[in-house]
Amino acid sequence: MAAVNSNKYLSPKVRQTILREINGNAGNEVFFYGTVDDSGQVKDVEALAWGNETSTPAILQKLLPGDIVIHNHPAGDLTPSDADIQIASFVGNHSVGFYIIDNKAEFLNVIVKRHAKKPRAVLDPQETGARLDENSAIAENLPGYESRPGQVDMTEEVVNSFNKGMISLIEAGTGTGKTLAYLVPSILWALKHKERVVLSTKTINLQEQLVFKDIPFLKNTMAEKFSYVLVKGRRNYLCLRRSNAEDRDLGLFSAAFSGKDDSDPDELRALIEWSKTTKDGSLSDLNFIPKPEIWDRLKCESDTCTGVRCAFYDDCFLLNARREAATADILIVNHHLLFADLSLRGSLGSLADIAVLPPYKRIIIDEAHHIEGASTDYFGSQVSQLGLERLFGRLYSKSKKGENKGLIAVTMSKLRNVKEKQFKQKIREVITGIEANIVSEITGLRDYNNDIFDDIGAFLKRKNGSAEGTSTFFGENKDENQFILDERFYEDRDWTEVILVKIEGFVNRMKSFKVSFNELTESLGKLVDLLNIDLENLLIELRAQVQRINDAAETLHYLMFIDDDSVVKWIEFSGKQRAIKICAAPIKVGESLRNALFNPYETVVMTSATLSVGGSFEFIKSRLGIDELDQNRVSEMSFPSPFDFQKQALIGIPTNNHPPDHPRFSTSTRNLIAESIKISKGRAFALFTSYAAMNDAYSYITSNESAGWNPPIRFLKQGTDTRHNLLNQFKQEKVAVLFATDSFWEGVDVTGESLESIIITRLPFKVPTAPIEVARRDAIDREGGNSFLDYSVPHAVIKFKQGIGRLIRNKSDRGTILILDNRIIKKKYGKIFLDSLPNCTVIADRDDVVFKAFREFYEK
Repeated sequence: MAAVNSNKYLSPKVRQTILREINGNAGNEVFFYGTVDDSGQVKDVEALAWGNETSTPAILQKLLPGDIVIHNHPAGDLTPSDADIQIASFVGNHSVGFYIIDNKAEFLNVIVKRHAKKPRAVLDPQETGARLDENSAIAENLPGYESRPGQVDMTEEVVNSFNKGMISLIEAGTGTGKTLAYLVPSILWALKHKERVVLSTKTINLQEQLVFKDIPFLKNTMAEKFSYVLVKGRRNYLCLRRSNAEDRDLGLFSAAFSGKDDSDPDELRALIEWSKTTKDGSLSDLNFIPKPEIWDRLKCESDTCTGVRCAFYDDCFLLNARREAATADILIVNHHLLFADLSLRGSLGSLADIAVLPPYKRIIIDEAHHIEGASTDYFGSQVSQLGLERLFGRLYSKSKKGENKGLIAVTMSKLRNVKEKQFKQKIREVITGIEANIVSEITGLRDYNNDIFDDIGAFLKRKNGSAEGTSTFFGENKDENQFILDERFYEDRDWTEVILVKIEGFVNRMKSFKVSFNELTESLGKLVDLLNIDLENLLIELRAQVQRINDAAETLHYLMFIDDDSVVKWIEFSGKQRAIKICAAPIKVGESLRNALFNPYETVVMTSATLSVGGSFEFIKSRLGIDELDQNRVSEMSFPSPFDFQKQALIGIPTNNHPPDHPRFSTSTRNLIAESIKISKGRAFALFTSYAAMNDAYSYITSNESAGWNPPIRFLKQGTDTRHNLLNQFKQEKVAVLFATDSFWEGVDVTGESLESIIITRLPFKVPTAPIEVARRDAIDREGGNSFLDYSVPHAVIKFKQGIGRLIRNKSDRGTILILDNRIIKKKYGKIFLDSLPNCTVIADRDDVVFKAFREFYEK
């Protein structure tokens, strides 16, 4: 299409905006994102990228069908370049138009026409909600069905979110039945629009509930036929290429990994034999848990995958799982996998063939109060001494007996075994080069790595004071051994003139190693063409390992030398051998979430029992960047628990207990815990905010022979067994007490008489000295906020609500909640916690009054 006058496509206001941005960029290239009115004219534009075509990912994240990308050509020639054609093709596939204009915004060339948004068929909210009322097939087939108006209302809210393309926050109290409330509309939407829906959870417990209970129930109950798949990460699957190579040549991988795993040939052989009979090739199909170092040899990894060139492509367990996911209506994932997929799509576009999930537009995020934490974990980065040691060791190391180990050792062994005499001289030259250049360099890098991290450890010990001394440098964070990389480091000459100089040399040496190694692989590739020898699998592993070393070098350079105000960087030092880590995490995740999640996807429903603070969603909206979205696209709804807390629960707060900062707090708290346990006759969760406090109380109570436990009580403690086993023991014992910390505050479901008491020892404030917490509080304070009230308190309230929610899980549950932190009564901010409590009787008085009420409650 020839260039035309831009007035046909651009409003005068839009032209002025475009001219202003182009002039402000000195006439250089600018990419604009535009929205169009009903007449087809661009009504609004926003400049999102400046410079050249490589800046376009910011635009691609924001596009919706029917929108426009506008790009100027400074020279005035409106003929599209190859890069323009590539971008236009991509956006055109998403029903987005692409225009090129001149620098005066007078003429315009339509490269791709926009496709107007077509009216979409909608679900009827009332009809969908009726699927869950007392007259429904679900009610008829669900054992113990109870009418839950909140569940029906939530179902209708989810339908509206799908119909209108909303970003929805839905708080659903315990017992609302939120999983069915979002499953039913998700299934109906997927079937009606032939458009899969992604369901994301944080915990395995909820994922198992969906996969093994709720969805199979709906599949057997609903008239509609639908399919669903639990999507697992790549590393959960065995790689047939690797397994086959191991089977043919056990030495390939046996010598590739140094360490104790070499003494486990039986386990390795068992995995190889299992690979020949397993149906899905994933860890969940195994009847034993393999050692990590053994599974590492055989698992799927992106950088060792040869794709369609693989001889096992058609039978690949991972690809078969992806093929199944591509035909499913409902995909169940965890938060980490979701963010992995969002990250890949953000950098490569949604058509990228290495994306984790098949295309989708609608997302349900359950346990959504974890979104900030999950995205922080995923978008962070780290380098550790031990991690680098393993990278180098997989290439080359020596065993305790002096034997050569690693992929390089295997390579040399294979070359030495070549029989053809005419190639002996060429092979000797290659082996000599490997020994002189590669082996010596790997050895040097390993020594360099240990030297640097030993220096870092000595530096931290020196600056933090001895175990007996007083810290003068990092004292506020001594217990956690996490040290923020701030000006205190860079003001110290030992750091800047010794350690940083060594790290810079280390980074450069790792990067140079890749160049040397490429020369080796090129030589090996030529030998493969000459010799009757199979080096293909070795070359794949070698190239991947060297690229990982190069990537580690890039990460280390970023962590130590690149200024980035958007992240906090720190060093973790436990004092154990090779246990030093250098880490970074984003201070704010809002912009990343808007670009990767909220803007590109048509519907995002976030639900949890704990999203609001003091009845408001403002906290989570600000933390996730939702407050900066168009609020016409954001909805909020809260559905309270249907349980009768006035009859089912009693809350007690001993006002005469010492406050947490009092030296006698731990002593008085232990005694109050013991008294509460006597009254409830066990059947209690005692929830702590630190392992030290938990261990102290557990030791005191279990060793107190005068406690007179009647009936005898089984005491369990987190850390003595797996979480799953501890919960099973607790349920089976009937008269047990579980002492636990963080992971038992939520995601734990114990119904009936096994659990009739929750003991909250302290309000669950986050560790105030953790680097990410310090950085986020500082950022709030710099912007004029109050970090304690705006950040610390709301986070603690959400965690507090989760802990309280462990007690009443159905209409027949009953019990007491003992809160031993009297700040909830004596501090002004305590009212926010009190307002988050369920609607039941709260007794805030001396401990004898509280416990008298508890006894009467249980006697009833």
